Amino acid sequence: DNEKSLDDVLRAMNTEFAQAGKTYSDSTDVEATAEKIAGVSFEEFFKRYIAGADALPYQATLKLAGLELHETQHKRAALGFVAENVNGALNIRSVDANSTAAEAGLQSGDVIVKWNGGDAPRRSEQWLRQQKPGDELHLRVRRTDGEADVNFHLGESIETFYDVAEDRHATEKARHIRDGLLHGVTSAAMHTAR
Repeated sequence: DNEKSLDDVLRAMNTEFAQAGKTYSDSTDVEATAEKIAGVSFEEFFKRYIAGADALPYQATLKLAGLELHETQHKRAALGFVAENVNGALNIRSVDANSTAAEAGLQSGDVIVKWNGGDAPRRSEQWLRQQKPGDELHLRVRRTDGEADVNFHLGESIETFYDVAEDRHATEKARHIRDGLLHGVTSAAMHTAR
């Protein structure tokens, strides 16, 4: 209800540990201090999100503060390999084992001789931005045992972008909490200041 904040936890830890010249246990003492300040248990939270690897429940948590999380995904073409310029030659440094490039036989250590029948682009990332997943790539590569043609369809990568916005349908309580977050002031501090 915007009565306490992380600032209160950090101030308490500063007083109890830093100013007293004491060290603290990363997880145990932070959890204990948060519980002391909030007056509720954080055992499940620390178990799942600090000691564990559960994804934080951003959507549900932000909603409590009158905010919404928007997710947008963009699909882009993916080469499936990483190449580097070594003395003017484009060498394959690594190949993603699950890529269409790997399925087609591209190998780490290959040197690209031709790229779609011509010279390799100076900036493969820029070239890739102009392609779509599924477009064909024809490579001629040099290996220790000769040259080989490696042809495959570009793979796909998905980039996810997140945006936090005000929830126009937020409850009065959620708007109150949001105002506290945005202004860095808890309700307890507002009452004290009056």
